[in-house]
Amino acid sequence: MRFFTIVAGPLANFLTAIVVMMFVYTILGVPLPSKNERVVDVRADSAAAAAGLKTADLIVEANGQAITADHTIRDQIKAAGGAPQVLKVLRLGQLLTLTVTPRKQPTGEFLIGVQIEHYDLTALSFGAAAKQALIYPIEKSKIILVGLYDMVTGKEKAELSGPIGITREIARAANRSVWDYFGIIAMLSVYLGLFNLLPLPALDGGRALFLGLEALIRRRINPRIEATVHTVGLVVLLGVLLLVSFKDFTRLIGKG
Repeated sequence: MRFFTIVAGPLANFLTAIVVMMFVYTILGVPLPSKNERVVDVRADSAAAAAGLKTADLIVEANGQAITADHTIRDQIKAAGGAPQVLKVLRLGQLLTLTVTPRKQPTGEFLIGVQIEHYDLTALSFGAAAKQALIYPIEKSKIILVGLYDMVTGKEKAELSGPIGITREIARAANRSVWDYFGIIAMLSVYLGLFNLLPLPALDGGRALFLGLEALIRRRINPRIEATVHTVGLVVLLGVLLLVSFKDFTRLIGKG
């Protein structure tokens, strides 16, 4: 009962991710490859932002030319030599007409300042959505653990974020699309659940480790010793949190 009480918190995080993704898959859909050009990010102070392009916009046409993966908006701008483009954009089921003037970069290339992905959202049936949602925390946990292993072994640079950095990422996701917003909420739930299960002092995983040791030696570990270990672990974790938060704050100040 002590063990199940300890792991109940992380399990609730995984359950939250499953429920959120059930909503996403049934209402919003899953991204499937397509030839459509969808805007997933608009750079601030760019030509696209000035023209009124927004995330989730589907670029259908430019100067009378159909825009697809075979003839991208980048291809169209290059072929036109940076001339203004009259875009037909599909936004929330409505066809809009926007005019954007590409800006010449130091490299000589003309760009409008958008990030494009080729996908369409397709809603799943309840059964298919339930299956994908149940698999979601398992797949994401594998990715997180592999990334953690690569950071510990030095294969990847450690990039940690505290509450400030996480809040900024959530805001960016919300600006991109509703799908991205709920997607990052589900991902954070998996992160929290998995992190709490790590066998480190002060975390649920650390407490579960002590229970495992008690099961092996068949007697209760001195509560004062266990409390001391968890207290030290808590102090270390709080120290890391403060350092990471300070780093996030300096990044925020540095970017104005």
